[in-house]
Amino acid sequence: MRAQAEATEARGELAANPRGGRKWFLVVAMASPSLAPDVSAAVFLESTYQLAETSLRGRLDPRLSRLDGEVSQGGITVWTNEPVQAGTTTAIRIRRHGGLAVARAAAVDSGLALIATNPEDPLRKMWSTGVALLRHLGAHGEMHVAIWLTDQARSTEIARWSSVGEPAREELASISREANRALGGAAWEPPI
Repeated sequence: MRAQAEATEARGELAANPRGGRKWFLVVAMASPSLAPDVSAAVFLESTYQLAETSLRGRLDPRLSRLDGEVSQGGITVWTNEPVQAGTTTAIRIRRHGGLAVARAAAVDSGLALIATNPEDPLRKMWSTGVALLRHLGAHGEMHVAIWLTDQARSTEIARWSSVGEPAREELASISREANRALGGAAWEPPI
């Protein structure tokens, strides 16, 4: 239960203060019960901030300049405007209690439609970023993953337990089916 709450809190902290007034169309939040209740000793290492920085797409050379970011007693947040796709922002929030969230904002009509049609590219990259950071904090075993997808009319949460690692193709296909159902489509489960 603590992992679920931590993932939700990390997402909430990003949603409450969206960079540049943007709406996050895709948020992947995760936490692992294998982490101690307070991992601030690992969160506030410079190497954690640097890993979050270099995890953001669009960084050609992380040594050239610091990203926008903030450090507070509750954790660290880094974000960037990506030059590869003008108008896109990615942010990472790492909480002192082990929850983290990776969020994307861009000029798209629907995060739901994006993931329903092709979850592989954006979701796999964000999931991988979160897993790398969780492992850096010492996570292993299982983790709670909560994915929030938004469009102009609604917001949908897809949550599940998974292992601390890369998502299987079947897991991404399952998330895509859930997003299709949230859009009102008939997305059938594969035969058993």
